Amino acid sequence: MFFQTPKVPENNRSYKLEEVFSDQTQVGLHFTIKLPEKSPLMAKNMSEYILNFALYNGDGTLLADANSGLNNGGQDSLMTGTYKYISQKTANANTINLTVLLHGDLKADVPELKNASVKITGISAKDERANQEGFNKAKDNSIKGHWNLPIDSQTVKALPVIDFENAAAASDISVISAKAYPSSFVLTMKYTDTLQEMLKRNDSGVFTLSGSNNDGSFTYNLMQIDTQQQAGETVKILVFEYGGYDAFNSVSVQLSDVDTLTLREK
Repeated sequence: MFFQTPKVPENNRSYKLEEVFSDQTQVGLHFTIKLPEKSPLMAKNMSEYILNFALYNGDGTLLADANSGLNNGGQDSLMTGTYKYISQKTANANTINLTVLLHGDLKADVPELKNASVKITGISAKDERANQEGFNKAKDNSIKGHWNLPIDSQTVKALPVIDFENAAAASDISVISAKAYPSSFVLTMKYTDTLQEMLKRNDSGVFTLSGSNNDGSFTYNLMQIDTQQQAGETVKILVFEYGGYDAFNSVSVQLSDVDTLTLREK
């Protein structure tokens, strides 16, 4: 699902939530942040920007809390997976493009966003000089405040899950489901003795998913791996970062140094 929301200006700063996407596994928030000229956060040595914020649904449910300081009541957030920040600074425009990926629990779908809002309490950055001898690590590289960005759910565009299946007619790997979401790919397999042996051969411990089309070849890294009980069976779940969504008719999963699983769209 996609949304857009107006920007909130304050003291030569503006915070705009350009885009929100949500599926069963995660929520993505794409911000554009404009800072005043000569803001310390726009200095050449600043990188790896982080927002402090909380994401609430319209009924008050706390979906995610990224060190906002707002959760004084101790309400547990529903999204307990990892939070990932991807930032790009445009110094001559005093602008930061920041995308935050909020991952849910593998055992529960992410709730639907209904009249949700993002409450921002600060933005900070990493000073690349921090590891240099004599650097003042006590210096505060942050801007604090309170900014509320409502999510306009009137412009919702549904993005259906795309199902894949094992491309091999006969295979030692039993695929229960393989699903492509807008920004993740979730593979669920029976945790058989054969699969266990394959995973043991993965000396590097690195799992990747790859796909190719007319634009080139693309490789995506593993975000989460889990073992669960489903319908009385032990299953292995692999969740990959995935920017392909509807771009590939087939993908390959590297399970070990010598074992590859090929999946095709149903």
